[in-house]
Amino acid sequence: MEIEMKFSSSDSNTVYTYIKDETGIVKKKVLSMTTVLELLNSCAENGATFGPRTGRMPEGFVDSVFDFQTLTGRVAIHIPKHLQPLNYNGEIAMIPFPNLLMFHTFKGGVLQESLAFSCIEDTASQIDNDTVLYNYPFGNVSPGPGKVCWGINRHEKLKNISDINLYTDKFLNSETNSDLYQKGVSNLSGLGIEAFLQMLKGKNAFNNKLLKISGFTFGKVLEK
Repeated sequence: MEIEMKFSSSDSNTVYTYIKDETGIVKKKVLSMTTVLELLNSCAENGATFGPRTGRMPEGFVDSVFDFQTLTGRVAIHIPKHLQPLNYNGEIAMIPFPNLLMFHTFKGGVLQESLAFSCIEDTASQIDNDTVLYNYPFGNVSPGPGKVCWGINRHEKLKNISDINLYTDKFLNSETNSDLYQKGVSNLSGLGIEAFLQMLKGKNAFNNKLLKISGFTFGKVLEK
């Protein structure tokens, strides 16, 4: 086992820990200082080593089941709620987005699948295996399993773990339409997508009460 730790300057009790097991899989965990001390004592007894460096992590990184050497596995990214232009069938409007969780799966650096969900957690540090996932409320994502339809988008091969943000940005800035949107399922507004987007125009924040539970939790999606 190999472990890398990063300490938070704003919270002395928070330690961001990257654990690489014997198979090369790396997982990120947010641990308390007490837990880290117990882990260090255990590692010392078992002759574990520390390292290697994983490089700069992508913005919003939550957790992963990922081999950083072969760039294979799944990575979870948190995107805080925000306002941004949404291109719906060529018409652009400023729309509030809820907190999002995206899961990108790679094999040898090649994107295999992207999943998109909503969540009510405002920061990545609040997310754990039991975090409830909600449906992505707009188009181009399957309600329930959260599978993203990339359409005609093509993707560059992943070279560094930090480049995962490029895939997230591409998703958020791609044109959307009514594909895969399900009235009363994608969200709880009871509206079709055009009426729903019209309702959101001019609002400063997305109302979490409009989110529909997907039936999945963070842990089940990350490790499936």
